[in-house]
Amino acid sequence: MARTGISGILYYGAAGSSASTEATNVRDVTLDLKRDEAEATTRAHDGWKAYLGGLKDITLDWESNWDSADAFILACLASFLNGTAIALKCLDVSGGEGVDGDFQVMSFNRAEPNSGVMAVKITAKPHAAATRLQTWSGGSGLPA
Repeated sequence: MARTGISGILYYGAAGSSASTEATNVRDVTLDLKRDEAEATTRAHDGWKAYLGGLKDITLDWESNWDSADAFILACLASFLNGTAIALKCLDVSGGEGVDGDFQVMSFNRAEPNSGVMAVKITAKPHAAATRLQTWSGGSGLPA
């Protein structure tokens, strides 16, 4: 079933447990899942390149209106400035599917356009020192 992007929900919270507080000051969230590629071509592939999937990678990107009193913005800024983990969960709908884990904010860019509101563009990636690894939450749509 097709869904509009506004149906998605981004949660945040303290690292070490599943995020449970909805971040409402977000827009244009992107959950980017990809794998490293290892080329494994042999002569048996009849002139076509062949690949094996390597390590999985997760990146969460979103934009928020700048608000220096917003608890979510402050938590993201603290993660960036201090190199600490923040729990993030990105679901397609409430109770739906998506990624859940401890992340670190890797990029925190504040834009101050002449026309329009101040905004921050934030990028988060899995935190190497996190005790809680990333998992796919939900799973109803995953093949057996």
